Amino acid sequence: MAVTVTLKTMAELWIKHEIKTCPRCGRVFECKLNNPVHCECAQVHLSEETLLRIQEQYRDCLCLSCLTALAGGGV
Repeated sequence: MAVTVTLKTMAELWIKHEIKTCPRCGRVFECKLNNPVHCECAQVHLSEETLLRIQEQYRDCLCLSCLTALAGGGV
């Protein structure tokens, strides 16, 4: 009996995005971390200090609204 194996292209693998809940505000959003070019968070520029603070306070991705607020100096 022959077994057919197909290889997924990188594009097919990248299509899988994850629905997450922002741990800061509770908003539901689509995380595209597996494709950073299309992820909303790639458009937010955060200082190294802010990135470290986020990593210390949260265990998962934040939504675009929260990242933008933190980039602007929000708490």
